[in-house]
Amino acid sequence: MEQHISPWFNHANEAHPPVVLCSPDELPGTGKADPRILTGRHHPCLNKSCRAITEFDDMVTEWAVIMENYIMRRQDAVGISSPQLGIPVRMFSIKVKGRIHGEAPMTFVTPILHPRGRQQNKIEGCLSLPGEEYLVKRRKKCTVYYQDLHGERFTLHLKGKWARRAFHEGDHLDGNMISNKMDWLD
Repeated sequence: MEQHISPWFNHANEAHPPVVLCSPDELPGTGKADPRILTGRHHPCLNKSCRAITEFDDMVTEWAVIMENYIMRRQDAVGISSPQLGIPVRMFSIKVKGRIHGEAPMTFVTPILHPRGRQQNKIEGCLSLPGEEYLVKRRKKCTVYYQDLHGERFTLHLKGKWARRAFHEGDHLDGNMISNKMDWLD
């Protein structure tokens, strides 16, 4: 069966097989299947810094559709980053407070997060570490400088659980996982 493989992934320099996002009958936006989430704290894609997106083409939009559809279909998912799909670029989607209905997905391209406010310890889980939870210390607020899917620049101020989600997914873009950020309370 022919498969859709991420063109961003440098297969020649990697010691593991190409990352398969989906098969042709599971194309982005069709809702026919969820993408495969990379798991395990030692997976090479999850332990590397990602590169910035400089070309805003249809592929970036397809990735956003995949990520946003995934977090909206799964109740246990509040965010996902591109490296969790084997795409080593700086992009993530999180559920944020919607203006009309509950929470809605929002995609951040090449985000820069600036922490603000006091720190707080909270338990976090991760789609790439199924069944594991860690106590993680994070700031309660952040300012996010990011681009949308067309390359337009924006600034957004997040607080509470929305800031925590952005920090968590932003860590993935730098090759960090909650398993190496935990901070136990005394």
